[in-house]
Amino acid sequence: RDDVAAVLRRSHARLGASATTIENLDRLAQPTTFVVIGGQQPGLLTGPLYTVYKAMSIIKLAEALRRQYPHEFVPMFWNASDDHDWAEVNHAYVVDRSGQLQRLEFPLDPQFEGWSVGEIPLDHGALTVIRRLSEALAGQGFIDEIEVLLLETAEVSATFGEWFSRLMLGLFHHYGLIMVEPGLPELKRLAIPLFEQAI
Repeated sequence: RDDVAAVLRRSHARLGASATTIENLDRLAQPTTFVVIGGQQPGLLTGPLYTVYKAMSIIKLAEALRRQYPHEFVPMFWNASDDHDWAEVNHAYVVDRSGQLQRLEFPLDPQFEGWSVGEIPLDHGALTVIRRLSEALAGQGFIDEIEVLLLETAEVSATFGEWFSRLMLGLFHHYGLIMVEPGLPELKRLAIPLFEQAI
């Protein structure tokens, strides 16, 4: 438990997590803390709306359990970035200012075909998506804040999976959501005994 918490502290420091999330990571290191966990593969602009609903449900359940029992409960979201179904996660739909449905798609460099979705480099694909989103939502009162969040997180994210984690941490920074990235080499090493036992 201490090792997992230490790995997640380092990854969240790198991701710029909020103080509330860091506090939950401190709670995670305690032997009496329970975890409420769910997850989803990383999707463009967080993916389908139910991805955000999952995170909200995890947070609300952790809060409810904390009130109900004399233990700590922390909300944790599994970023299933080792998924390989790029066609499922490379797009998002938004309703533009004229009420029409617009499909936004992340352009994939063919050299990354077959990579896990979390490892695909962000490069200029994110800027293409953000520009198209801004055009679709131009004139709507909230687009400036969304554009800032997307640009700030994309600028410091190396991969599609990392961008997703930063967006989720940004959206839920007040609520202490913890993101777990299964591709972290340190986490994989910690899981070796589990897989040995399973084999």
